[in-house]
Amino acid sequence: MTDIPIQPEAAANAAETAQPLDAAASAPEERPAERTAPAEPDALTRLQEELAASEARTLRALADFDNFRRRTAASAEEAAREQKKALLLELLDVQDNFTRALEHGSGADDEFVAGIRAIRQQLEGLLARHQVERVAAFGQPFDPRVHDVLDARPDPAVPVDTVDRVYKDGYLFCGKLLRPALVGVAQAAEPPAGEENDDGSE
Repeated sequence: MTDIPIQPEAAANAAETAQPLDAAASAPEERPAERTAPAEPDALTRLQEELAASEARTLRALADFDNFRRRTAASAEEAAREQKKALLLELLDVQDNFTRALEHGSGADDEFVAGIRAIRQQLEGLLARHQVERVAAFGQPFDPRVHDVLDARPDPAVPVDTVDRVYKDGYLFCGKLLRPALVGVAQAAEPPAGEENDDGSE
């Protein structure tokens, strides 16, 4: 067998041709780096706005509930006060009856009168414990806020517009008017008949 000599140039070309293939084969395959996509700024802002809106709605709901609770408590308290006032007014009518019985019972049995007086005093104590107090009337200047006028008569013994008769006592409940006093007031005396007028004519 005859060996075929290899030309130097051909051998060099073959080596150069093979070298890139070997390098390509030995080089590791490059892969694109796996990266996590960052959150979009618009989406983050939208989430923050939704969270703020949700917190605002929660605060408004809590405030509305607190206002509702206060209104309900105030309404219940006012209703209870009105019911108590109605009961107290009925008790005052009972006390008035006891007072009239004592005024017209001077000739009755002393023990009976004493019993009526004791019951009236007990009722007065009950009313006082519930912050019911009598309106000052007799001898006081007429006050339309707490006095109702039944009649007016001349009375030279007292100043004009002074309460000189009390037909029914008035009362306050917790410092507010529960029942006005029914009173009579003194008025100016009319000039005698035939008195000269200011111009001197009769």
